[in-house]
Amino acid sequence: MTTTQTELDGLLLANLIRQDLLYSHALEIAVRLPDAFATGQQREELLNEFARISQEIELIDQETITAKKSYYSTRHKPSAQLNEAMFNVSSKIEQLIKLIDQSEQIAREVKQRLTPELDNHTKMQRMRRAYATNLEPRVED
Repeated sequence: MTTTQTELDGLLLANLIRQDLLYSHALEIAVRLPDAFATGQQREELLNEFARISQEIELIDQETITAKKSYYSTRHKPSAQLNEAMFNVSSKIEQLIKLIDQSEQIAREVKQRLTPELDNHTKMQRMRRAYATNLEPRVED
């Protein structure tokens, strides 16, 4: 069965609209990530939701891979709606990349700040355990 250009336009537009909604949701999460990394609160929940959305976007991409190849092989000029949808999605992807970069930077800073604190805490615990065993009264037979 051959797919017409109009059908390809419709399929790609529908999938771009689905992706646009998912990217909007991903942006909402990504805006909250820097604070989550800085405070440690809701970090796992947000990352899990972000991963779920990313998987949904990937599934949509996989569903339309054949349609995309067919569409681009015709060198047909995209409709105004399709062009707008592609622009919206690519714009959101760029915003998402910037937000993720910010979150990664904050995560690196938090790690750099916490690593010496955790190392010091670990050393203190070891010393306490070592002194505690040395200070226990000896029982003589």
